[in-house]
Amino acid sequence: MAQYGGLLTTTSGEVWVTANSSPIALQARKTAALQGTSGFNTRVTHTFPSGQPVVAFVHCTVEVEITQTVSGNTITIDFLRPNATGTAYVYFFTIFPQTKPDYGMAVWDASGTLILTHETRTLVDVVTIGTAGVDASSGYNINTTS
Repeated sequence: MAQYGGLLTTTSGEVWVTANSSPIALQARKTAALQGTSGFNTRVTHTFPSGQPVVAFVHCTVEVEITQTVSGNTITIDFLRPNATGTAYVYFFTIFPQTKPDYGMAVWDASGTLILTHETRTLVDVVTIGTAGVDASSGYNINTTS
């Protein structure tokens, strides 16, 4: 039996092909208030579909130590010892069934799962910043916007 599907490209030229792949997409955005108080730690948790990958991206408005753990299908981001009061924004990307929109583009996989719509925010154009192995421009020393 012949394979069929769609071939989509991003504005920067990356190719995404159905029917044998599902995009990793933004499932949730959560925020946390960070307190610059000694011993005050903040935790953000998110449950994702079992058996799927999960990637968390974090942006903080103040310096803070960040750790991540995954247990089963729950990911936990801990914010430890912030140096001032601020906000943490956490973006969780994973593979999950999409919600059918009232109108627009929709793509289903061979099993009938809706995997992509015009409203899906897929993870594309990830760019490496900093220099691995150079303390001054990697890890918690990175302070870059683009």
